[in-house]
Amino acid sequence: MTTKKSKTKNSKTGSTTVRRGIIASAFALSALIIPHSCVTYYTVAPQILPDGSMTKTVYAHADSARLAGDLTSNPFYFMPDSSWKTAAMEHPVKEWLFMDDSAVLNIYASRHYKTGEVSSPMQPASEDYKDSPYLNPSEKWNRKRGFFFNTYEYSCRFSGLRDKMPVPIDSFMSEQEIHDWLTEPDNLSGMNGVEIYNMVLSTLTDKFADWYNSCYIKVYCNFIAEAAGDTLSTAQKEEISGRIRKTYDFIDDRVFDDNSVSKVASVMTDVTGNPAFVRAAATRRQQLTDTLSAIETAYMMPMTTAFVYKVHMPGRLTYANTDIKDQGVPVWKVDGYRLLAGDVVIEATSRRVNPLGFIIIGLVIIAGAAFILRPRRSCPTDTEPQIPATKH
Repeated sequence: MTTKKSKTKNSKTGSTTVRRGIIASAFALSALIIPHSCVTYYTVAPQILPDGSMTKTVYAHADSARLAGDLTSNPFYFMPDSSWKTAAMEHPVKEWLFMDDSAVLNIYASRHYKTGEVSSPMQPASEDYKDSPYLNPSEKWNRKRGFFFNTYEYSCRFSGLRDKMPVPIDSFMSEQEIHDWLTEPDNLSGMNGVEIYNMVLSTLTDKFADWYNSCYIKVYCNFIAEAAGDTLSTAQKEEISGRIRKTYDFIDDRVFDDNSVSKVASVMTDVTGNPAFVRAAATRRQQLTDTLSAIETAYMMPMTTAFVYKVHMPGRLTYANTDIKDQGVPVWKVDGYRLLAGDVVIEATSRRVNPLGFIIIGLVIIAGAAFILRPRRSCPTDTEPQIPATKH
């Protein structure tokens, strides 16, 4: 896996604000940590239907084996059961996804949920996804009937990762900095600081990298100490962490091998004077390497998977908590970096005319008008009764 820089597309008619905010040689910081070629993209398209039911379609990229009919090759992050229909797309789509990153979508899985039904739990496609925050978000949709209009609501909440990381990110960044770096700044609609290097946000790269390294250092130290049967004091941990930061960068040296384990163990022994750490790294080298690699996979899985949500609503869209639209359809991006800032919530509402209400009121108006304008029958003129003459 090699580091690559991501070029920014220059628009001839781009706004002055964006041009001023983006360095000409901008690159994605995520490429330093997770090269885009290693990111798996999915497009998820929930479609709320007029009757209140929902059809959910997940688009992915399948390899040649799956396209040839090998069902053991699963391109999805979940394992579709019999309730899902899967098929290759007749015309694969190359979709551009924020900046210059793209994905070829050539297969889909689709499932229909009846009115009142709720999303069913998804089975992970592999062990790597067993703790994925993407598998079973809190997803809701409903229809509220009205006389003239029906209102439709959709929401989907993904649990944040702050409390699931080895080191809290707010110990390195303020809440405002977390917002600027991990969510979507106003002048970079659709992208966050991780995805694009911006002059305003450039001071945060070091803080983010420092947090990233601290997560690795903590995992390494705890695991090597456990293997050596020893514990570290708070002061020792701080000194070890400081020394490792000066000599070793987990962003530049991402590959787990015996060398990286040995380097950390050597620093631990130097600080504590206990050779048990070096001995553990030497005698249990492969076990440590394999286990730490598995731990890395578990932590980094959310960062190597990104979802583009496109929510289709019936009638006229009245609200969506995103400014990004694709031909009128609201679009959200959900990935591990955004989840570091907290829960990611997708919300959309729409309103659709209820024809029956207008038909009923029309019939009432017609009936009322017919009653008022109905022709009246003419009545004979009443004459004053005559007093019969008296006979004499």
